[in-house]
Amino acid sequence: MTTPGHPAADGSIAHLVAELRGRSVSVGEVMARHAERIEQAAGYRAVIAQPDPDDLAAAAAAAQRRIDQGDEAPMLGVPITVKDIVAVRGMPLTAGSRLLRDHRARLDAPAVGMLRRAGAIPVAKTNCPEFGFGVGTSNDLYGTTVNPWGPELLTGGSSGGEAVAVALGLSLLGVGSDFGGSIRWPAQSLGVLGLRPTPGRIPRTGQLVGIGTTGLDGHAVLDPSSLQGAVQVPGLLARTVDDLELALGASACGDVASRLDPLHVAVPLRSSAAVDLAAVAIGIADGSGIGPMGDDMRMAIDALVHDLAADGLRVTMLPGVFQGCREAYDRLRSFDELADLQALATGRDDQLTAAARATLAAARWTAGPGQPSRAEQRSVAWEAAVAARAAGWAQLADTPLVVLPVAPGAAAGTDETMVVGGHVLRGFDIMAHCRAVSLLGAPVLSIPIDRSPAGLPLSVQVVAPPWAEDLVLALGRRLESLRGGCQSPPGRKEHNKKRGPIEKMA
Repeated sequence: MTTPGHPAADGSIAHLVAELRGRSVSVGEVMARHAERIEQAAGYRAVIAQPDPDDLAAAAAAAQRRIDQGDEAPMLGVPITVKDIVAVRGMPLTAGSRLLRDHRARLDAPAVGMLRRAGAIPVAKTNCPEFGFGVGTSNDLYGTTVNPWGPELLTGGSSGGEAVAVALGLSLLGVGSDFGGSIRWPAQSLGVLGLRPTPGRIPRTGQLVGIGTTGLDGHAVLDPSSLQGAVQVPGLLARTVDDLELALGASACGDVASRLDPLHVAVPLRSSAAVDLAAVAIGIADGSGIGPMGDDMRMAIDALVHDLAADGLRVTMLPGVFQGCREAYDRLRSFDELADLQALATGRDDQLTAAARATLAAARWTAGPGQPSRAEQRSVAWEAAVAARAAGWAQLADTPLVVLPVAPGAAAGTDETMVVGGHVLRGFDIMAHCRAVSLLGAPVLSIPIDRSPAGLPLSVQVVAPPWAEDLVLALGRRLESLRGGCQSPPGRKEHNKKRGPIEKMA
């Protein structure tokens, strides 16, 4: 197997900020460059909307004035893209659904607002499966996002448009969301890095899915009684660990909207530079305790164990880590009623994709004759989930860093299947390892460590106890140096020539 090269310096936020402060390029030139890239990549259907050109020019001019005045905000002039589930004021907030075709957000989600204050400039909204229900990225409103590693491959979901945008350099940072792997799985499928922070680290308001009865105004609140309300988070995609840490620091600060998120806590974010990895126990699992695992991924894990041990780190094999978490996640997930989306779709089911209809129908199940009520079964499921989470936290107390695969193998085919050791995995079974980790409510980094024999990225999840993002970033940086980090997709000019339905706002 080959080890990918380290990402080029000009693909990093730090490099761009240095260029801007050194006056070797202007913010306006940066925005023009990225607008051109977005236009050239239209055939990938990653981008679904761009800002009004006058608004973008005004934002660029304002950022340039701040630079000229000596403002050292960490992301001044940095182009970012945002998943079409996270609110960006004045831009579409449709979650890829025809039900919300004409909807615009009135407010920024806190994650976006804080990045703006740090100087970042949103240059596009990106595609996702309808309401985020999917292991790929396709909907009836904007079409299917194409994987630049090959049109026969799935981009992953539900932050697939974001992963493609970051992989192609359409932006230097992507703002996505992660419930059961919606950042980590696309990050592997595209060869980029993805960070799922501790729930509550970044205020979670302003995500469309889970809006409850609060409306569609950008202050949307996740239902706190649901599994989704307990573990879904906004997260980040980038090409380097340094960029993720910088952006996390910029987006994790709270504002008024954070008061609506019952899990938001202003826990200080520790610097990963202060972490002594030699003093931290690191557990490694090949993932077979959670579900089937392919030979390619096993070999990648074996190579990683060798490299970490040779680098002087304390490595322990943990074959049974997080067992039972995936099953507990799946069971509790079946009790999320999605009442807000049910109400939105009432009388208009014909406008939903088949996948969204199936998801909403599954959420309406009722207990059969002689069975405990749905509420009673839900209570039992919560108890099992809490027990599984407690066991996982106990493992992290003994071994504060755990590394395991993102998925059983590399990117799946567009038929949403993966053949692993004679098993045919379909749909969300491909994301079993991500779902198991989601239940923990812990910070997780997805980072490429190798390639499959077919040349496709293979990534691992780096997991630490809640609020210990410094640990996952520190180990991620070491993996980046040892195993190469971000992997760039091959150029596929034939897709660039096609034009997808990108909306330029009037």
